[in-house]
Amino acid sequence: VNNLLKPNRFFMGHDEVRVMNWDTACAARHKTPGELLADNLVKCDSIVKVVKPTAERFVWSDMFDSLHNAHNNYYLVNGDLSGDWNMIPKDITIVNWNGGFMSKSLDFFAKHGFSQVTSPYYDVPNTNNIRAWRLAMDTIPNMRGSMYTTWAADYSFLTPFADYAWSAGPMIVHRPVDSTDAVSGTVTLDADVFSDPYDPSDSIMLVRAFARDGQGGIWLDTLRPVGNNHYRAVYERRISIYSLQAFSKDGLRRITPSYRTRLFPLAVQSRERGHEDILLIPNPANDRIMVQFPNRFTNCSFRVVNSLGSILQPMEIKNDGSALTIDTRSFPTGSYNLILKTGAETITKPFVVVR
Repeated sequence: VNNLLKPNRFFMGHDEVRVMNWDTACAARHKTPGELLADNLVKCDSIVKVVKPTAERFVWSDMFDSLHNAHNNYYLVNGDLSGDWNMIPKDITIVNWNGGFMSKSLDFFAKHGFSQVTSPYYDVPNTNNIRAWRLAMDTIPNMRGSMYTTWAADYSFLTPFADYAWSAGPMIVHRPVDSTDAVSGTVTLDADVFSDPYDPSDSIMLVRAFARDGQGGIWLDTLRPVGNNHYRAVYERRISIYSLQAFSKDGLRRITPSYRTRLFPLAVQSRERGHEDILLIPNPANDRIMVQFPNRFTNCSFRVVNSLGSILQPMEIKNDGSALTIDTRSFPTGSYNLILKTGAETITKPFVVVR
């Protein structure tokens, strides 16, 4: 398989093993079925690691799930499968198909340190299963995503599967506030918010913003409908950080990530009056900024301070005599000052880091 396909991932087939531990070879090992199964999985995993050391490995959930098949007296298994989840490597990703106990099963594997993939659909001619899995995984850490699971090569539900991959509740489409809006004194928040397109009875009940200003003030405000699926709120004040929330008729809530606005002066330029021959390029910067200065600046010392006046440490500054390169990859978004000192002269050059 590795020679033909060169895969980056291997899926092991330990699944629904319904007869085990009756033959003399197994009995002679004096192990429980759980120990035998875990031992086999570890051996298979070691083969994958030899063939492709960097490959990710996956396995079905059922034989290692206490809420599914990993228990005593499972079908014709002679003995107890309990505890086998403690005997397998934690860097194997569990592909969870326990549809009867979605939330509890996902929580079980998460608490035992596994990452997981869900496996919705199973050729059921509606979106209920897809949606339920998407909701169940919302509060579970280390979720890798979902796998469209069809045994009949039926891909007719791939579009709703893709839609639910983004959101099982209200879907919020929002362009974050840019730096010009953030400092102008008037901020407009716009969002397109959609209910579940596969549930005709669903609708959006409330869209609101949770925001704070630069002085620590916090408030909730409602975005008003201004068109088909479009909502808006206008603020006559600065906003430093905010998120949007939407609530559907089904009782589902969706929250966007927190957005930070860039509250830096619009007047920041790459030149400073009286020192036009010192250039900061580019400004605003992203991962690095180059400072060009005349040869008359010899024996200079350099330091960078943030908006609170604190000197940044550690940081990398490379100086070749007439130019300076500052590595800004570790700098948070914000405004900074480069301070050049030569002899009795101290020069401050402002710059901005954006992401």
